[in-house]
Amino acid sequence: FNLFTELISDIKFNTIKTLQIIRFRVEDPQEEAKRVAEQLDIQRKIKEAAIQFNLYHNEEENSIEKKVSRNDFCPCGSGKKYKQCCGKSGPKKGVFAS
Repeated sequence: FNLFTELISDIKFNTIKTLQIIRFRVEDPQEEAKRVAEQLDIQRKIKEAAIQFNLYHNEEENSIEKKVSRNDFCPCGSGKKYKQCCGKSGPKKGVFAS
């Protein structure tokens, strides 16, 4: 119990000693307003860059051609289904050979 009370008193003493050493820095209101304005400007630029990136990324996704389904008409213009034209697989091997 004595060790515990000594520990508590040491913590209190060190806390008060530390609080007496601390000095708060008071900035000029104009300087603080300038610093806040700079931070807001940086955040605005970051948001604009993110929006531009998203727009570019969405355009890029739209320009990529989608995979042709087997039952769609062939993109080569033959009028056949893709599975019967350009998507036709080669000769079967093994058990599935006809």
